[in-house]
Amino acid sequence: MADNSIYLRAFALVAQPVIVIKNDCIEYMNPAAVKLANRELTGSHVSRLFPSHVVNIQAESFVTTAFIGTKSCVVNVSSKGKSKICVLSPKDSPAPDNSMIFARLRSSLSNIRFASGCIAICGENNNDERLLGYVSSLNRSYNSIKRTIDNMSTLGMLDRGELPFSPEPFDVTAACAAIIDTLKFSLKRDGLEISLHAEDRIRIVADRRLFEQLLMNLLANSIEHCDENGRINVSLLRTDKHLVLGVNDDGGGISADMMPGIFQRYRENQGLSSADCGSGMGLAIVRGIAELHDGAVIIESRGEGKGTSVRVMFSCEIASGSQFSDASPEDNSQLFQTVLTEFSHILPDSCYSNLSDD
Repeated sequence: MADNSIYLRAFALVAQPVIVIKNDCIEYMNPAAVKLANRELTGSHVSRLFPSHVVNIQAESFVTTAFIGTKSCVVNVSSKGKSKICVLSPKDSPAPDNSMIFARLRSSLSNIRFASGCIAICGENNNDERLLGYVSSLNRSYNSIKRTIDNMSTLGMLDRGELPFSPEPFDVTAACAAIIDTLKFSLKRDGLEISLHAEDRIRIVADRRLFEQLLMNLLANSIEHCDENGRINVSLLRTDKHLVLGVNDDGGGISADMMPGIFQRYRENQGLSSADCGSGMGLAIVRGIAELHDGAVIIESRGEGKGTSVRVMFSCEIASGSQFSDASPEDNSQLFQTVLTEFSHILPDSCYSNLSDD
């Protein structure tokens, strides 16, 4: 890159780690990258620093997660000729423990749920449709607030390494199908198509609860950015070392200026009032769950208005916490309640006429 020496001098002044790859070799590392890697690897094969998925993706630009040494990083990759320019962002500092605050908020939510039940009884006894409409709106808001608190709590535990992690064998194809069927039943959007492409009975050792939370976050993002006649495709592919979960949509896509900060929580100009939509909590949680499973997240945007492709890799080498046997299927009522919470910013008020127990 002799002709690009001015760019290399500019990279040297950048505080973020920058690495240039060409022909499977590390061509350049700025001082911040050398510090992050704790060694100078210019001239070395790329495999000494990056996992294979960073190098093998053919897209001209994408964002992915990867461990550089022992540090979790977001890697923004752009192509320039035969070179790939990688800008790395090490993971944020752990969030403080706000468990006491969350406990008080959950206590207030319980009061809201109790009051909603009392209002519902009054509305039913008096056949008051207007009052019952208020109950539906109140219940939806309850679930929306609960989702925000749950997401913030999950992020904090992920950062501190305290999130319960219980990998067990289960049928991942059946789990995905159950979520999609429940969501389509609740969503009531006739024009929106959500499909699943996967072999029957793909089994993996993973934390089922976290896997489902991850998939729901990705589906919520896709639905939010698709129009009434949008298409969302969920796919599962089992390889020797990984299960690859794909969620592809033909929605609005992600603008180029948003891609570098796609995993940042509470993005600039976003307050807690919009924490459920576009705050970055969902993708930050997806990243954390993938890394718990020794995996990574890869996001490709085909451009504004052209849709988004997200792939999540789960390691197939996660040890089971018990003897290998199919985990018990999730209760349908419990799954429906989870869907009501995770998609509360998308589902219509009519889904919340009765508030089920958590």
